[in-house]
Parts: sequence; structure tokens; C-alpha cells
Amino acid sequence: MSVVTVRAHDTVEAMEMVAQKLGPDALILSCKSKNGMIEIVASDSPIDVANVPSKPVEKPAEIAEVTAPPAPEATSGVVDIEIAENAPRRASFADQFKSQAMATPSKGMLDIDMVLNAPRVVLVGPAGAGKSLVATQLAAAMLDVSEARSLRFGYCGSGSHSDAAYLAQKAKLLGIDLTFADPRNFSGVRRGHTDIVVVSGKGAEGPLQAAALGVPMGARTVLVLPAGLRADRISYEIKRWAAPDMGVIFTCEPAFPPDGKDFEAVAQAGVTRLWTSFNDRILAGLITATEAPASKAAMPVSDIQGENT
Repeated sequence: MSVVTVRAHDTVEAMEMVAQKLGPDALILSCKSKNGMIEIVASDSPIDVANVPSKPVEKPAEIAEVTAPPAPEATSGVVDIEIAENAPRRASFADQFKSQAMATPSKGMLDIDMVLNAPRVVLVGPAGAGKSLVATQLAAAMLDVSEARSLRFGYCGSGSHSDAAYLAQKAKLLGIDLTFADPRNFSGVRRGHTDIVVVSGKGAEGPLQAAALGVPMGARTVLVLPAGLRADRISYEIKRWAAPDMGVIFTCEPAFPPDGKDFEAVAQAGVTRLWTSFNDRILAGLITATEAPASKAAMPVSDIQGENT
């Protein structure tokens, strides 16, 4: 009988390691958390039931015989109680489950600090919205919070070589690792590290990739939209990339910031507006809703612009 012990950052990753070593029919002997890791002990041999010591069956205690009370006399006739159709009633489990599943997402659940301190941020949105630039701006903001932070860029998608090259160039300038891979290589978050993953808006597989990337505990999904879209287009993109407690970043030129129509469309969908991204710089390029936009003359025009996702 082979017994192996595996350790991983989460249960999913640990189970995958067990399946690789012992196969899908492995017997899990124990699963516990140890030093911040998930430790699983497993075997490839079934337990021999014949050798398992049996526990003697205890003799049930004697219970005194209890005489049943006399049955009540049968009443003749039918009691007819009229119940109004609109009478109040207690909600059934199905009604409660349906009401929770159909509930409108709570507003204001996601905030800026949650994004800046998340172990993974998944950037989604239509092609051309500026996700790659937002990824570098977000990385700079995270490093501003903690210079000792370990960051990694990730890119999931196809048919957009310029976006990948842009991220590779900026990752080198910022001293950040860059990984080109599908979502399965990002199965679990890394302790003490942060992944900023850009999901391409080209193709139909993007929302599925984003959903897989947003599964681990603490992962945050942020929708990147260019300012000036119609309300129905904003609503469409929010539904297309729907994720729990999703936030929105609007991208724009400093001279043409988003207006009340953009904000109203996002608010009606119950999604939190996080930042406005100015596309002329990386450092301090994310402006919060409470910050007054600086004049265009005061903003340094960067020479590090490139094609964005």
C-alpha cells in the first residue's frame, strides 16, 4: 500500500496533486490545515474491511412498558375553514432560495482597498478598453502601497500579440514576472503574492476564463470600460462579464473624463465604480471618484503608451 502526503495552498490544488500521484480512485486518509497550507494524506489501496476490529454491540437497556392514552372520540362531520387567497403564509424553502438567487447584487460591496490588497485581480472587458494599461497602473498603485510586494502579470486570450508585448515591456520596466498561460495554470492564489491577470475581450471564451480565474478566495474581478459608451452597451458588458461584487474602471483621455451617464448606468446595475484611468500615464494614473481630476496641463504626457487590450 502506497501512502503519500501532499501540501498545497488550497484543497483543489492538493487534490490535483493526489490524483496525479495515485490516480482518481485514491483513498483520502486525512485532510487538515498546517502552517497555512492544506495537507492531504492519501493511499492507493482500499481498506481491508475484514481486518477492521469490530465493536461489541451493547445490549439495549430495558424500558418500562408505557400504556398509551385512550384515543379521543371520533367526531363526525367536516370542519370547513375558509382561507382567503391573500392570507399571509410562511415562505417555503424554495421561495426563500429563489428570492436570494434573484436578489439584486448589493451595492458598494467592493472597495478600492479590497482590490489593492487582493491576492488576484482579474481584469475583463471589451477589446480596446485599455485593460493592459490599467494592469500596469494597478501594479504601480500596489507597489506604492507596499514596495516589498511580489507581483505577477498574467495574460489569457488569443489573437492579440500587441497586448502581450505591451504587458511584457511594462513588466520588465516594473520588475514584475509575466506569465502567458490558460486559466488552469492559475488554479490557486499564491500566499504573499498578487496576480494581475488580463483576460482578452476577443473571442467567446473570455467570460469562461474569467469565471475560472475568479474562483479562489479573495480574487477580485474588475470590468474595464472606455468612457462614453451607451447605457445599453454598459449593461451588456456588465451582464457578459458578471461576477460577484464586481467593480468598474472607466478609461479615458484626461480631456474627456466619464460623465454622469456613465456613472448612472453602472449604479443601476448595482456595480461599484472604483477608479477612472487616465491613458496618458502609468504612475498615479488611477483617479478615485472622490479625487478632483487634475488639469491636462499638469499631467505629464508619458512616452510609454502602447496598444491596449
